[in-house]
Amino acid sequence: MPTVEWIRVTTAAELSGALAKKVPAIELYDGSLRQARFDSVTSTGGIGTSLVRGVRTQLSATALSVKEGGHVGTAEIGGRIASRGDGVTTVEIDGGLDTLTVTGGIHADGPDADAVHLTTDHGSDLGGIAVTAAHGRPLVRNSP
Repeated sequence: MPTVEWIRVTTAAELSGALAKKVPAIELYDGSLRQARFDSVTSTGGIGTSLVRGVRTQLSATALSVKEGGHVGTAEIGGRIASRGDGVTTVEIDGGLDTLTVTGGIHADGPDADAVHLTTDHGSDLGGIAVTAAHGRPLVRNSP
């Protein structure tokens, strides 16, 4: 079984090092990221407990998430963004995302799993990106 490396970064230097090592899972807590490029982003699983800033929090296996206060200039995905899990949203954009390119589309597979949740004030342009949800909603627009 392959091993997946995961790293939590809190500074720009740590992020630069993680990207240079091609770490497949990155969690950026504060600040911004000018550009991110990945072949594909896939998550599996449901909702579980995670330790976030010293507090146990319920998190879902979201494949791409930009939280309120966060900002990504450009995210380029050469393949697809996909998730498989009960009630899991594949992409959540509550913060800033200037440009999103996903060649293979965004797909959610799982009971009550939505493909994209956008906060209307911060939503990026999804034009040209195929968005599908096998058992949920392809796009949900949330009020800020």
